[in-house]
Amino acid sequence: MIDRLARTCLAAVLAATAVVLVHGSGGQAPGTPAAQDRQVPSFRAGVEIVSLSVTVTDPNGHYVTGLDAPDFSVF
Repeated sequence: MIDRLARTCLAAVLAATAVVLVHGSGGQAPGTPAAQDRQVPSFRAGVEIVSLSVTVTDPNGHYVTGLDAPDFSVF
């Protein structure tokens, strides 16, 4: 009975030591900046022209033809 208790305690101590060694070091090499110290790369872009294909129909569902760009407003 005592032998079994001693083995259980030893296993618990070894497991706790392993957890402390793995997590206690922070999991990073010396000299490596922490994750929060690193800047997240960013990508900036802009758009000046947007091309749209549109279809115009009347209340009866018939296509309306002969419209030009000045006939449209984009909101």
